[in-house]
Amino acid sequence: MLKNIKQIPSAIILAAGEGSRIGTPKALLKANGRSFIERVIDTLIIAGIEDITVVLGADAENTKTLIDTSVVEVVYNPDYSGGQFSSIKKAVENIRPIGDIAIFPVDHPLVEPNTVSLLIEASSTDKGNKAFIPVYKGRNGHPVLLKKQLVKDIINAERDTTLRDIIWKDPSVIHRVIVDDPGIIMDIDTPNDYKQYIMRLER
Repeated sequence: MLKNIKQIPSAIILAAGEGSRIGTPKALLKANGRSFIERVIDTLIIAGIEDITVVLGADAENTKTLIDTSVVEVVYNPDYSGGQFSSIKKAVENIRPIGDIAIFPVDHPLVEPNTVSLLIEASSTDKGNKAFIPVYKGRNGHPVLLKKQLVKDIINAERDTTLRDIIWKDPSVIHRVIVDDPGIIMDIDTPNDYKQYIMRLER
């Protein structure tokens, strides 16, 4: 989907959480025969990203059976109960050389490949900003794309840091990319969220 883009970022899929509010790891949830983790991997590949790292934690063995490890790198975060940022750090430690990275939570399986492409295109032409966030009807969403400089900040960050701390420490370097994709704000946290997700797919 990308044309004349010299530098394609790597991607991190965050799929380590227990999914305590919904009762199962979100990566394992399915719709139309496809798991969330499979859908997110497909979205990134269609968008043109080839270097993909999946971070697993809770129920890692079952989740790994759904992943084609010939197209993604899988890392395990033993500290997954410590929060999302611990998984981000674990993935970044595994990516060499360090470059631009898109960070994609697995509970946003409705994101369109074109949205990822728009983030990449924006980051390739905008040399001044360091964080690229999709925006739908005024609301920020996921995935986000970070330039190399911010990725290095993740490596050096303390354990209690959050991704928001990294992105918003300097709002002047954030580029909000307008997209026509409600999937960026549709995270699946509860059984009701999941029901609405299924209904949306059926429509």
